[in-house]
Amino acid sequence: MRTRLILLAATFTLVAAACSGGASSTPSPGDTAPPVTTQEAAGGESATATTAGSSSDTQAPSASPSATVTLETGEVFEFSIWCVLEPEKVGDTDFLFYLGSSDDPLSLDVSQFAPDTLDGEASIDIFDSTTFDTVWSAPAIFGAGEVELTLDGNTVTGSGLFFEGVDSSGPGVRGELVANC
Repeated sequence: MRTRLILLAATFTLVAAACSGGASSTPSPGDTAPPVTTQEAAGGESATATTAGSSSDTQAPSASPSATVTLETGEVFEFSIWCVLEPEKVGDTDFLFYLGSSDDPLSLDVSQFAPDTLDGEASIDIFDSTTFDTVWSAPAIFGAGEVELTLDGNTVTGSGLFFEGVDSSGPGVRGELVANC
């Protein structure tokens, strides 16, 4: 829980820096569209998809930065994102790169820490935008799990072991991230 609070505080600081003219290469989080979520609900029912905009025929432009997290359970989460792809220091935390969303109902936080911060670990978190409760997390912080992120130009890819909620002691589910900034 303490790690999650540290990451949330860092995320809010990063959002504030991006909104105040920081090195963001994309629109501010307030300009992002809600995530598209496709998943099988309990009992085999399909969850409804949420698309960008206020009507079903309004969608974000295809050139908008986006990220997709795909779990081997079949759950797929899509987000409109903002990205900072250059090293940046926020408070006492050094990042090599990070990206995120302020979507509703779910948000995304992806961080690659510098080698001198949290031993250069990485994390991918999907959380409830209202309560900030963790929905899925692929942490590599403090040995809680495994996740590897790669930055290639404007594309961030990653894979790792995702845990449902805040409990990282369960078996976990393999998952992948693809983000185009």
